[in-house]
Amino acid sequence: MIPTKPAIILPTKNRQHLLKRSIEDVLNQSFTDFHLLVVDHASRDATREVVERFRDPRVHYIHHVGYHDAAWSPKNAALENLPADTLGVLFRDDDDLYASTESLGYLVEAALSLGPRFGIVTGDYVEVDAAGDVIAVVTGDKTSTTEIASAAWFPVKAAIFSRQLVDEVGILPPIRSRETILWAYLMVNLLEQSIYELDLCYTGRSITRKARHDDAISVQNLANGNRHASEALIRNIHYALHPEQRAGVGVATL
Repeated sequence: MIPTKPAIILPTKNRQHLLKRSIEDVLNQSFTDFHLLVVDHASRDATREVVERFRDPRVHYIHHVGYHDAAWSPKNAALENLPADTLGVLFRDDDDLYASTESLGYLVEAALSLGPRFGIVTGDYVEVDAAGDVIAVVTGDKTSTTEIASAAWFPVKAAIFSRQLVDEVGILPPIRSRETILWAYLMVNLLEQSIYELDLCYTGRSITRKARHDDAISVQNLANGNRHASEALIRNIHYALHPEQRAGVGVATL
């Protein structure tokens, strides 16, 4: 089977009040040939009912009971259940919205245009305030391993990762935060080493917008990061690349 469909992974937990709008936002995209994997991390509210009301074959509900506060756990449940025709993987939070109805199409069309050289396609991840004014932007323009490590950030939720790289790197590392950034770093590292003849492409488009609200984690705060976060990420990168040196060493907390 030739992979043709992006798989969008949307983990959620007890946030039914946000989930409906997020799913509708995906279904309203002009590019319509995708899989949306909604991973319910043992919610106690009506999350399942919200998902099942859509009755859309593109929406897949996954009930996951894993590590209680581990963000990587539900994401890995989706990565381990990717449909066979998955072209590439995208992540989004249950309060993320696309910047426009064309956003998903920008990423997928760029990926398809690369053909067999498709590795990673990125755009920009934007945080806005209640009035819609931009507060912070995490750009996909600068995505070398050096930049990822120093900033402790990568626009994961404004990118699509090829199935080939996903299969090579595997599931997300079990670290407390920034697990998707370390995962992306490992992929970029493969591209920089020319292990595969794959490309990283920047669309120059705003892909995802997060509006600041009471339940949200500020993109601005995460993007700015701090020295501890960067140093912890660098340590985790080192042990991910050199697992034989991990003996007796705990995973750094970000």
